[in-house]
Amino acid sequence: MVGGVPCQPWSVAGYLRGCEDPRGKLWFNVIRLVNKSNAKAFILENVSGLAIPKNRDNLELI
Repeated sequence: MVGGVPCQPWSVAGYLRGCEDPRGKLWFNVIRLVNKSNAKAFILENVSGLAIPKNRDNLELI
C-alpha cells in the first residue's frame, strides 16, 4: 500500500495549522486503512513540516 496526506496543513503555505486543519487529520484515515487492509507493507509520503518543533505533539499523537 502506498499513500500520503496533504502537506499544506504542515507547511508554511498552510500556515502550519496541523491538526487544526481538517486535511491534517487525514493521517487517522490512512492509519485506519492500513490496519483494515492487513497490508504486508506500506509506504507513506514524507511530510517534512510534521517534524518541526511546533508540530511535535501532533507527530507524537500520530
